[in-house]
Amino acid sequence: MAELRLSPPWTTHVHYLEAVFALDDDVKVKYDEDAHEVKLLVTGQDKADSIDRIIRHEVNFGGKVLTVTVVPSNDDSIGAAVRKAFAGNGAVSAIIEGQPQPFMAERTYVLFEPEAIQFFNDDLSSYYGVETTLYQTAAREVFDAGVGVSFCTDIID
Repeated sequence: MAELRLSPPWTTHVHYLEAVFALDDDVKVKYDEDAHEVKLLVTGQDKADSIDRIIRHEVNFGGKVLTVTVVPSNDDSIGAAVRKAFAGNGAVSAIIEGQPQPFMAERTYVLFEPEAIQFFNDDLSSYYGVETTLYQTAAREVFDAGVGVSFCTDIID
C-alpha cells in the first residue's frame, strides 16, 4: 500500500501547471523544489510572451512564495531575431545573411541608410553643440555585435 501524506499547496500548484501544459509539446515545466521556482521552458518567442503575460508569476502560500518564470527557448536564428528587431525601421536599408568572404564565419549584416544623424550632445568642438555620426556607429554602441551581427552603412547609389 502506498504511503499517504498531504501535499503542500505549492506542490499542488506545480501539478496544476504540469497538467495544463502536459499536452503542449512547446512547453516544458521544470520545478526546482529547493528554490521554490517553476520554469516554463517555451518554444517560440510569441508563445512565451503570451504565456508570460497571463501566468501568475508569484503565488503566496502563507509566507511560502512559489515563483513561476517563463523562459523562451530562443529558437530563432540570429538573422530572424535581427529581422524582427528592425522590422519597419526606416533607417535600415537591408539585412543580409551570409558569408561575404571565404574562410569568414557566416554573419548577419544590418545595412543602414547612408545618412548622417545628429543630436545635441554638449560637443564643444561643434559650433552647434551637436554630435554628428552614422547609424552604424550608434548601433555598435547599443547592440551586442558579438552575437554574429555586423552593423554597417549601405553604399551611396
